[in-house]
Amino acid sequence: MLTHLLPLPPPPFHRPFATLASPSTADRYCLKLLDATGVVVVPGSGFKQKEGTWHFRTTFLPPAEKIAGVMERMKVFHTKFLADYAK
Repeated sequence: MLTHLLPLPPPPFHRPFATLASPSTADRYCLKLLDATGVVVVPGSGFKQKEGTWHFRTTFLPPAEKIAGVMERMKVFHTKFLADYAK
């Protein structure tokens, strides 16, 4: 599962997102991911995630040979996201 590869830090890492209209951390993460990479994921908040947890769901539809590139873009985004917001 991708959430094991890309763990999110605990609060208060999401505080710099206060100016975004979206109410949940998962929503914010997904919007930032889309803006930075063009990769669309769905916030876990729509799937009865446990209070205080953040995750997303996605379906990969590119040809198998392109999945590694998608995963690399997601990894680069996530690493930068943590560096920017996990302080």
